[in-house]
Amino acid sequence: MCNNIDLSAYGLNGRFAALAAEYPGLTAARVVAQEKGRYDLLSAWGEAPGAVSGRFRHAVQTVSEFPAVGDFVMTDWNPDGEAVIRHVLPRKSCLLRRAAGDVRGDGRGRHTTTRRALFRLPAGGLVIDTPGMRELGLWDAGDGLDRTFSDVEALAARCRFRDCTHTGEPGCAVAQALETGSLDRARWQSYQKLRTEQDFAADSAGWLAAKEKKFKEISKINKANRSRSSGK
Repeated sequence: MCNNIDLSAYGLNGRFAALAAEYPGLTAARVVAQEKGRYDLLSAWGEAPGAVSGRFRHAVQTVSEFPAVGDFVMTDWNPDGEAVIRHVLPRKSCLLRRAAGDVRGDGRGRHTTTRRALFRLPAGGLVIDTPGMRELGLWDAGDGLDRTFSDVEALAARCRFRDCTHTGEPGCAVAQALETGSLDRARWQSYQKLRTEQDFAADSAGWLAAKEKKFKEISKINKANRSRSSGK
């Protein structure tokens, strides 16, 4: 078993990390192989065999709810050193798609599903193929976001002003960290994007009203500046 694996190289982006943080005490892992109810899982601690917990098996109602290759799952460990799968994180698509259609210049395939289709399986049952999700959004993941970006939250708490927007105010600890490089700019941008999504999900009406108010204030400032520059 090799340790210190960076799961971001295996698709664990900021959204999945925020969702995973909703399960404190459990470890995120990705299913890399599956055979007859047994799984090979890859986590930050390395690769290990695993199986779903008894409670998980009892709770599921369909076969599709069980983990599949490519899924991110939340795990802990039994005394035998095997991973126990407790939860499956939301999937981007119900069907696994490999390189489809034309191959792009970077060698990656292009998804071509643009319509819904119903397939009858030889052994019985039906499968519906639909266009995959373009993105995974956050919903009620505020605590997970705080834990995932605890370093950013700690920096923001050190700003001189409690309502600091981190856009040029004096004494902004976030701006200072970005300038010195102690806070990665890509990580900061990811935090901003996810925080905006979470704020919108928590209060879409209030978020839109605040955004409209901000635009009106900017418009008034621009109008005043134009008036001064024209001498009116």
